[in-house]
Amino acid sequence: TYDNTTLDGRQAALVGFIVGKYAHEWSGRTEDERRNAVLAHLEQYFGPQARSPESYVDKDWSEEPWIWGAPTGYMPPGALSEVREQIGTPVGRIHWAGTESATEFSGYLEGALQSGERAAKEVAAAVDAAVPVSV
Repeated sequence: TYDNTTLDGRQAALVGFIVGKYAHEWSGRTEDERRNAVLAHLEQYFGPQARSPESYVDKDWSEEPWIWGAPTGYMPPGALSEVREQIGTPVGRIHWAGTESATEFSGYLEGALQSGERAAKEVAAAVDAAVPVSV
């Protein structure tokens, strides 16, 4: 569950994903069953007021023919910080790009774009450094 409150604070929102084996298990249940289970968990963390949200949206991403699952997974706390430097470090002529190597929006298109731009700049700099310039 993530805090997805707008930057100005006017619209509070929580966003959560059920991932991995649990996503497969829960996709076979009804939306009402998922809603009740999710709100019960939120109540444990945030108190009884979490049982009565102003709005609740449930999306089974496995039903989308071009996605086949949640839009992103997540790494548990500490996992990314342990490997962050290695994820984006070139190995010889191989430069890594992918949403997981982004410093922002990891797991989303914005993260993929950010890491792609970073990798492209690294490759351009490596090519410039390797090609002798004759005048």
